[in-house]
Amino acid sequence: MTKFKFKALVLGDYWVLLILYILKDGKLRYNGLKDRLEAIHENQVSSRTLAQRLDFMEANGLILREVFAEVPTRVMYELTMKAKEINDVLLAAEQRGI
Repeated sequence: MTKFKFKALVLGDYWVLLILYILKDGKLRYNGLKDRLEAIHENQVSSRTLAQRLDFMEANGLILREVFAEVPTRVMYELTMKAKEINDVLLAAEQRGI
């Protein structure tokens, strides 16, 4: 188990913190986010779980959801400034071995 995965289990919602960690590198589509979550978690992530966490994060001002009027519909997710500040704190804690 990585240090970040441990902190995520201890500090709060595991999935929300992993999503914050993944989106720190920039915008991602739903499937790209799901693939990266599964690579870190080493297991499948249910679509329901991911959708619930993304809805929660959007409702709490942690992510922006951008929908493009295309067929098929394209949706991109990115961190808000609020989430970037949280990420900075988490990464600083990781650098200090917390």
